[in-house]
Order: sequence, then C-alpha cells, then structure tokens
Amino acid sequence: MNFTPYETAPVETIFSGQWVVGEDFPAGVYDVSLPETEETGSLEVTAHPDFNKSRHTLGSAEYGGMTEFTMSFEDGDVVELRYIPEVTLTER
Repeated sequence: MNFTPYETAPVETIFSGQWVVGEDFPAGVYDVSLPETEETGSLEVTAHPDFNKSRHTLGSAEYGGMTEFTMSFEDGDVVELRYIPEVTLTER
C-alpha cells in the first residue's frame, strides 16, 4: 500500500454538481463570482449530511440572487452547485 497524501489542484471554475473540499479543490477563502444572468440557482455548503453550513441564492437579482461574494471552505465541506452551469472561484 502507498499512503501518499492526496494532493488537490487549484480550481478556477466549478460546474453544477457536488464537490468535496480537500479532494476536488483546496480549502481556503475564495471570491465566488458568476456573470450576470436571468437564471437563478444555489450554492449550498454542508459539513454534515443533515446540516447546511450555508446556502446562497445565485443569479438574477430580481429573485434575490447574487453574482459575487466571499466564502470560506474547510476540508470535508460538500459544495453543491444547482441550476447554474458554473461559477468562478478565485482564491484569496
């Protein structure tokens, strides 16, 4: 057996679906952004299957959506992007 630690790579874009912090991209503080759109979606972060750490409405301001904010992600967080094709992550 080889017990080499898993190395994550910097990520600039995440697409719809689930991502695991520490496996798919490194933990840290990121600026999250997306182009102005009339679509609405969400970015949810959970630290435990039954506990939402945060939920952000993305997209159209008319429906309460945001197009940019700053977020801290910790190892093991599960990030789920729904109904928006992609967002950009810029590590601080």
